[in-house]
Amino acid sequence: LSEPRQVEAYGVKGHEKQKRLSSTSEQPPFFAVLSSNTHDKIEDIPSKAQALEQLSERIASLNTDEETLDYFEKLTESCRHLSEGSEFKLAERILWTYLPGIEAIAKLSFQNHARVASIVSQSYLLAASLAGQHNNLMKRLQFSENALLYGKVANDRNLQIAAMKQLATTLDLQGHTNEVLQAYQQTIPFLNEISPLLQSLIYSGISGTYAQLKQRQEAIRYLALAYESFPADPEKDLSFSFANGSYCALIFCDGLTHLDFHEPHKAEQIFAQIDGLHPKIQIAKKVRIDLLNCQVATYIELNEMEQACIYLEEAANVAIIIGSERRFQESFTLLQQMQKVWPHELRIKQLEALFRS
Repeated sequence: LSEPRQVEAYGVKGHEKQKRLSSTSEQPPFFAVLSSNTHDKIEDIPSKAQALEQLSERIASLNTDEETLDYFEKLTESCRHLSEGSEFKLAERILWTYLPGIEAIAKLSFQNHARVASIVSQSYLLAASLAGQHNNLMKRLQFSENALLYGKVANDRNLQIAAMKQLATTLDLQGHTNEVLQAYQQTIPFLNEISPLLQSLIYSGISGTYAQLKQRQEAIRYLALAYESFPADPEKDLSFSFANGSYCALIFCDGLTHLDFHEPHKAEQIFAQIDGLHPKIQIAKKVRIDLLNCQVATYIELNEMEQACIYLEEAANVAIIIGSERRFQESFTLLQQMQKVWPHELRIKQLEALFRS
């Protein structure tokens, strides 16, 4: 893989409406509406403090024995699970307690070098995702590049392609659609070397990018490949722990592609297969917010104000609960679109109170 350009868009793609979600100049006072129970609670829980103390001791030892490496692998996995719920700030704090130390081990030790580099690469992939929660694209870019570097050190093609996917989504957030396509095209020669889940996510990303470029035939072709490649049991896939994607990614790609081609009725049917308001499968809270926001954009295009309001209110509330500033801002930008479409409706003014309280 060639070196990435120095430049979440979402893991699948950034629909042209979604592109505007984080570009607005006016922003609501997010932290003013954060409920107190969403703040970092680690100081109030002695067991967690003890765990962090034990963690510091392991890092200080600079050990690369199997037991220590098992510990850090499980810790990274635990942080990933925390980040998918309402504890992403706790995940962030734990991650940055050990990541500098394990990276130092990777630089200084030759014992189990590939395995240590793999842990560092996976940790940076998670760090990139967490940076996206704060809408910090430069940090997301930096951590994705670090993940790519250590993926190369580990000689792990799955980690390398996962890092390239993170880089592509960062470019997508920045609105550089042509460069997103170039980033994805760099992965194509290696698709036969990676896991089915990661293949599927790359195909869906390529499909979404072609949809933004209004190349319908290519968008449909790669979407079909994404569905075809998706594994029957994704949790057993080699890349599951760090691929940052699930079957929801295909639903997002499919629905947003129809929105890109101004087919909101078809998009509505596709998103309803999961549905953000009453999810039909288990999904992470951050993914649920993304789905809700996509459905809001669909209802705006369908001119269905009440449905748009119901889904937007839920999206904003969940974003507040998990403490995701970026997703809250995306919901707020959708509200601004709704204010333009329905400027005099009382229901819209009631929603404004949610974002201003």
